[in-house]
Amino acid sequence: MCEVWEDREGGGAAAAETFAVGDVVEANYGGEGHWYPGRIASFDSGSYEIAYDDGESESGVSTANVRRASSAEEDDAATAEPAKLDDDSALPLPMHELFASVAAAYASSDAAKATTLYEKAAAIALKGGSASAGAYLGKAAQLE
Repeated sequence: MCEVWEDREGGGAAAAETFAVGDVVEANYGGEGHWYPGRIASFDSGSYEIAYDDGESESGVSTANVRRASSAEEDDAATAEPAKLDDDSALPLPMHELFASVAAAYASSDAAKATTLYEKAAAIALKGGSASAGAYLGKAAQLE
């Protein structure tokens, strides 16, 4: 790992950023002001070798000419409409299972919060037609 001092705007205080081999970055090709996407191929003696996405590579790139890549996913997320509370299509688990998992984490330290979360999980499960609602309400009752 190595540090990059980055000043994207060209006039403010620089912030340290750490990159490792394989990190997705943008690099200022030839230091000419044109930033291109690529990956860190290596770091040696204070400079990088960049493997650009178009197949080109460049060695001896100074830390001032490397920055964290702005991804299309981040850009899409910034402009995307927020998900509705009951829309769990983008979640790794159904929303009621997420609430229940968080409730379980609170069960030993904050029974009141865990009870509320289990009840919310049950309500979401009922709305979505899941058979888990009864189990969540049973866990909430045990904590009361």
